[in-house]
Amino acid sequence: MNNMTGEKIFTGLFGITVAVFIIGLIVLSFFNHPSADDYFALLNDKHYGFTGFQHFVYLHWGGRYFSSLIAAVFSSHAFLISHYYLHTVLLIVLTALSAHILLKVINRYLINKSVNSIHLLIFSLLISVNLYSVYPELSTALFWFSSAVTYQTSVILLMLIVAALISFLHLENTKSKYFSLLNLMLLIIANNGTNEVSALLSAILILIVFMTNKRKFNSNKLYLLLIVIIYLLSLLVLIIAPGNKERMTVLEGKNINILFSVGSAFYRVFVVYFCLFQSALFWVSIAAVFLYAVHIREKIFMLKHHKTTLKTIMLFVAIWTILLLMVLIPILILSNGSIPDRALNVLSAASLLAFFMVAFYMGICIKDKQARMVLGNLQLNYSVATVLLICIIAGNASKDIASSLISAGTYHRAMTARENVLNNARLLNVDSIALPQTDAAMQLVLQNNNAGNQKATLKQWMKRKPSLLFISDDLETPESRKILQQFYSLKTINPINH
Repeated sequence: MNNMTGEKIFTGLFGITVAVFIIGLIVLSFFNHPSADDYFALLNDKHYGFTGFQHFVYLHWGGRYFSSLIAAVFSSHAFLISHYYLHTVLLIVLTALSAHILLKVINRYLINKSVNSIHLLIFSLLISVNLYSVYPELSTALFWFSSAVTYQTSVILLMLIVAALISFLHLENTKSKYFSLLNLMLLIIANNGTNEVSALLSAILILIVFMTNKRKFNSNKLYLLLIVIIYLLSLLVLIIAPGNKERMTVLEGKNINILFSVGSAFYRVFVVYFCLFQSALFWVSIAAVFLYAVHIREKIFMLKHHKTTLKTIMLFVAIWTILLLMVLIPILILSNGSIPDRALNVLSAASLLAFFMVAFYMGICIKDKQARMVLGNLQLNYSVATVLLICIIAGNASKDIASSLISAGTYHRAMTARENVLNNARLLNVDSIALPQTDAAMQLVLQNNNAGNQKATLKQWMKRKPSLLFISDDLETPESRKILQQFYSLKTINPINH
């Protein structure tokens, strides 16, 4: 097998594998259903209208103005209920697209256009698949609307911010430069309105880009001052929202415990690293990026005088850990150690990209010719490519997709039946209804669809709640039932758990 033939084969296999992975996620989105927090957004639109929605959330729930804007757009005229799949599809497409834009900008301005368009596409998809494999909570990243528009949107915006900043710093004073500056400011404003973790993280990423482009600093001082002002103003809008204080009053443990909050920050960093390092796909992808950098290093005219050692890697891990703590500690102190795991998806995404960049840098900096000959061995590259495909197929994310697809149909029919009962009760002005909880509803669906003829093992799989779609049962808690009662104009909903 010659090099060209082998590359075509592995490119084709990679495309098929990733396509199956992504299609699995997209198919699942069509079996998904809104949960209580989503109905809360629908209620806000119903009661206050589009602009009133923004006003109410800012005053009474939080300052995440961009996330609430997206929620209002989707909630308008109950669009979210009939098109609940749409946000997942859009996020999957935009995640891959933003990764591609970031890599394209890096390729153009930082590494001498050394990566061809096909390979850029491959690495964009590889980043996307890795993101979904290392997230602490994949379900809330893509499938739960209220969480996805808050956190996965910020992952997309962060990649675009870095891309826009690099473009801005390397463009001459032309219309393109000003257009890039405008894009950058708009992206910063949008990102700071998604969530606090992403807002603080964006400042660190912007600072890193500044520090790695020192020669561009002096000629752009006034522009950079404008960027800092825009950042601080939009951050201030996020922080001073009256809704932040009101939301904190409903959280347990209002007295700030600094030691507990700092300890909680270290634990969260551990969770981020654990999710990264336990993924076999992450390690093989790092190896693939490293080997690819070794392969193309002769096309790159910068960084060749640098060298990297184990100390360099350890220094990077130490610095990156400190940066993550700088993001988490202020937020955890203000929230007294309270932050949902879905917020860590943003830090996992940033960490993944940072490790990829370091692996690429290490590959460029390999100077020893004998080492380069060994690392450039065709069989070694094919072996890594083969293991990479296996890790995508056999990873935890693929397992979750497959298991969720088996039971998604049962879950979908159960939730559709529940929504039909709720809608009929509203139309008939019924005051009180009884509904089976999710487990019982799925069991009932299987009985009504003659699933008793299925094999016992398959039947067990079909009645399990799909891990990627099921967030919580809205009938389990009085608070969730209250939201459903308000939306469907009911006095009481009685859960049936058998």
